[in-house]
Amino acid sequence: MENLYFNNRQKQKSEAFMVVSLGIKARLDAGETAKVLGFSTNDIPVLITEKMLKPLGKPVPNSTKYFSAYVIAGLADNPEWLNEATQIIYDHWKGRNARKSINLPRTQTAFSEVAIAA
Repeated sequence: MENLYFNNRQKQKSEAFMVVSLGIKARLDAGETAKVLGFSTNDIPVLITEKMLKPLGKPVPNSTKYFSAYVIAGLADNPEWLNEATQIIYDHWKGRNARKSINLPRTQTAFSEVAIAA
């Protein structure tokens, strides 16, 4: 059973590097990075903010971010990194959705205030 796991991990690792090597690109933009890692394009800025991804160079905030294809392939092969990044994304969107629901007006309260005023 251990050999099967090892063989699967080796296969996944070689596939991740093959994806990068066949693409013949040394750097990936946010969309390509998201595709390789299995995340949404909207998740990439969150991972950058949380220092889980580091863009190449020193890009200004509103510029296109590029990432090393070799590094991204390595991250795609790292289950610990994927677990931590996934948890960060879950927590981020959970917090965003909680803030959004707090700011929504309650329909029952609005109707109650209209009824009292009349």
